[in-house]
Amino acid sequence: MQFEPTESPSRIAAVLLALCVATLTGHGEAWAGGHVYPPRAASVLSQSSDPTGWQEIGAAQFAQAAHSARAGKADAARRAYDRRDWKAALAISSELAEDGNSEAQNMLGVMYENGEGVKQDLAKAAEWYRMAADKGLANAQLNLGVLYENGEGVAKNDTTAARWYRKAALQGELLAQFTLGLMYRQGRGVPKDNKQAARWLNEVAERGYAIAQVNLAFMYAEGLGVPQDDTAAAKWFRKAADEGHPVAQNNLGLLYAAGRGVKQDYAEAMRWHRMAAAQGLANAQFNAGALYEAGKGVAQSYLEAARWYRRAAQQGELPAQFKIALMYRSGRGLRANHAKAAQWMLLGAERGHAEAQYILGQMYAEGQGFTQDDVRAHMWLDLAATRSSEPKVRGGAIKTRELVAARMSPAQKTEARRLAKAWKPTQNKLFITPM
Repeated sequence: MQFEPTESPSRIAAVLLALCVATLTGHGEAWAGGHVYPPRAASVLSQSSDPTGWQEIGAAQFAQAAHSARAGKADAARRAYDRRDWKAALAISSELAEDGNSEAQNMLGVMYENGEGVKQDLAKAAEWYRMAADKGLANAQLNLGVLYENGEGVAKNDTTAARWYRKAALQGELLAQFTLGLMYRQGRGVPKDNKQAARWLNEVAERGYAIAQVNLAFMYAEGLGVPQDDTAAAKWFRKAADEGHPVAQNNLGLLYAAGRGVKQDYAEAMRWHRMAAAQGLANAQFNAGALYEAGKGVAQSYLEAARWYRRAAQQGELPAQFKIALMYRSGRGLRANHAKAAQWMLLGAERGHAEAQYILGQMYAEGQGFTQDDVRAHMWLDLAATRSSEPKVRGGAIKTRELVAARMSPAQKTEARRLAKAWKPTQNKLFITPM
């Protein structure tokens, strides 16, 4: 989805797994969510017709009374944990865990994982999680899955992680359902299966969680595991956008700009892009700049376009960096400055932007912002000619390369080809020395 053929690669963006991992690793919070320790069971002792003793209580009542007593201790352990009284939480949980209480075993796993009241020991955390997980406790199954996914306390094994996530997911464990969906989407630990991914993401999205709604919307937009449906994509993006999720806001803006699933409305597109841009999302800042440059949904303004492009460029947004280079070169929106244009263009070219490589080759050939250098010019033009998928860029690079080659010696041509062959895109997104 683009505003311009080669210079504005706006896109529908999926939420990265890293977001999920950051959420999943908060085991203490997951435990504190209320579904590890059951509510206190009602005492049945007061219901006995014989206030003198246990002898008159039937076996079922005795078991229930014992469960009630354990629940009371479990509540005490939880209260101690919540007030960060690790000593008390450890003592009570250890007693319950040795008695086979799965919630207490999971709690000990959390404490050993986080080093709370004990020396951090991920292997012991895994042991306690496994005891509780084997008893069917969904939260422990989730926590054990995370350890296997990250290789913490156990050998890293995505297949085993997925197996534990599935056990927890089938019990309705939210984070397990979400992670399992992403694993099916990526083919990690399970065969890649977009239908299964959509199934599990839908489970979580229906429960109102924005990160799942964004991922599900992306799958509808691209027709991955579900029929391609822009209306459904817009619905799910909107749900997450209304909750303030910046990726959803940006993607909903893209749908409005393109008229996909909604009536085309550039002003509405800009409204959503600005919401996401205000939260610091670089691609939304770039998209806002593109609308200002094109005068769509807002009054055309190169100055405003440059302001938004600069914000995105400073975060490493590659197409925005290319736009800043063009503006410095042309003097539109920014005061013309060939030295700065050259620096931004070089950054884009080194990161693999084919059109930046083409223009950089022109700048070296003409001595614009650099000392004139035919070898460097030929190198960058050669890269653009072989790497660009745009006929206009590829054709222009080939033509300019031929003109430069006509004035080069055989040795210079050999060196230029060597440099082009040795080139690899840099991972640096920003200048070492900020401008």
